[in-house]
Amino acid sequence: MEQLYRAIKSAHETDDVLLRLMKKGAIPTLNLSISTLSHYNSRFTIEQDVPCRPQKQIYVDTFDQPAIPERNLPSIPKLKTVLEKLRVLDNYVTIRANWEGKLEFSILNDQVGVRTTFEKLGVQSNEGRDVQEVRLW
Repeated sequence: MEQLYRAIKSAHETDDVLLRLMKKGAIPTLNLSISTLSHYNSRFTIEQDVPCRPQKQIYVDTFDQPAIPERNLPSIPKLKTVLEKLRVLDNYVTIRANWEGKLEFSILNDQVGVRTTFEKLGVQSNEGRDVQEVRLW
């Protein structure tokens, strides 16, 4: 858990973060890809792999869903439609979100590049909390 915390904390002030479940050899990992600007305004990417143990569905089904506030996101059916259409075009879908209330789903391969963007989603910052805890509403 400490490794995951450090990896996520290193993405604190970046503008582009990608989190993927991958397999490095025989070891499942969460890959955190952080793209940011250097002091000289050149873009570079940092990748961190955090080993993890995916849980069996029967075990996950025993978890209770936490009570969380309602989010200001597009409807589930709308998101499902977008993701199903993108899934047909490629095996990987990139998901990006920023602090200005923008949510983006995209694919890019040799044949096609497609991007769907939802804008003006509310972002709430709670007083007295770290920036890492700002939540999309």
